[in-house]
Amino acid sequence: MKAKYNLLFVVILCCFSACENESVKRITKFKLNNAAVFDYDAAIISVSVIDLSEQPFSDAGFCVSHLNTEPTIADSKYKIRLLKKGTYTDTIQNLVQNTRYFTRFYLIEAGTVKYSNAVSFTLPQKPVLQISLPEQISYTSAIISGVVNANNNESEVFFEVLNENSPAIRFGATPKSITGNLETTVNLQLNNLTENTNYSYRLILLNNMSPVYSERRSFKTLKYSVPKITTGIINNISQNSASVTLTIDSDGGLEILNTGVCWSVQPYPTQDDNNMLYSIMPIEMAITDLRAETTYYVRAYASNSVGLAYGNQRSFTTKNASMPSISAPYFNDENITQTTAKITCSVLSDGGADILERGFCWSSSGLPLVTDNKVLIPNTQELFEGTIQNLLPITGYNVRAFAINKAGLSYSTVKYFVTKPSK
Repeated sequence: MKAKYNLLFVVILCCFSACENESVKRITKFKLNNAAVFDYDAAIISVSVIDLSEQPFSDAGFCVSHLNTEPTIADSKYKIRLLKKGTYTDTIQNLVQNTRYFTRFYLIEAGTVKYSNAVSFTLPQKPVLQISLPEQISYTSAIISGVVNANNNESEVFFEVLNENSPAIRFGATPKSITGNLETTVNLQLNNLTENTNYSYRLILLNNMSPVYSERRSFKTLKYSVPKITTGIINNISQNSASVTLTIDSDGGLEILNTGVCWSVQPYPTQDDNNMLYSIMPIEMAITDLRAETTYYVRAYASNSVGLAYGNQRSFTTKNASMPSISAPYFNDENITQTTAKITCSVLSDGGADILERGFCWSSSGLPLVTDNKVLIPNTQELFEGTIQNLLPITGYNVRAFAINKAGLSYSTVKYFVTKPSK
């Protein structure tokens, strides 16, 4: 009887052990959590491996397709190193932008492929940046621009600028914030640049994905130089004067210190010849004290802190000389004696030519001529005076001045005087 009970106990114990082994048998379980966009050509995929059976597995990873809504390992697959249960994340790269993809987690266990649920994600279209040529390049400034299509990615746009002597600096474009899928022109006014320096620039678009860059362009600022000036038309030419127009075509990037014109009877006049200097630039300058029937050469000039520059050369010939113009002789009672008379006169105009001879002529009867009695005054001043001698007491005389240039002989009006009586 006791032996019977022992046998029953053994049978019950075996049944209990078999049931216990059956209850702890492990089954592989996993769930694909999500697939998030990481970049224009990449996504991050996450899977939770809840449990693994004791069966051997040879491969695990993600399969991806843009055609198959339930991708298999026959599509593109990306392996991961699976060791134990837990959450696994992988970045899938080299995908095609602006495309919808489907993905599943797979695990090959004991030769059998097991798949998770499928999820989908859509990669955005990458923004397009086009850099434009620079404009309005000066000595210290330039305008740079470009065209941006954000392709519905809310973004900020910058210009990256660098020169040969400094690192790159980013400047916000105008406008800076871009969205939508239309082409938008952006630009930037660059100031405080260094003259005669190479610069390069490109567009950068930033959002929550990788930066997008345009190609790079370059330019060189202008070099400070002497001014550029044009000698213009010669106007108002007379016997002894003319006027010349001038234009400053470029200030060389610096303040104009002075302008002027210089002239000479020899070609290519300089400031060492006749010149007229102005601290500000007039439109037209007068040249005076010229000689009649003479060819002159004229150049405009301008200077800045770099140096002096001359314009093109022009020439002109003054008009023909005319006969001189002379004032009436002048004297008073004190200037008259018994035998002399002191006479004063002025050359009002030399007629644009050198006065070759000047003086006084007199006669006791009729209109005096240079073929009568005369006295020459050897000076070149406008005002001249001379003394008539060897006159007779108590005698009336007609006197007048004369002047000769290459155009001819001119007389003044006649004046009359009477010498004093002898004492």
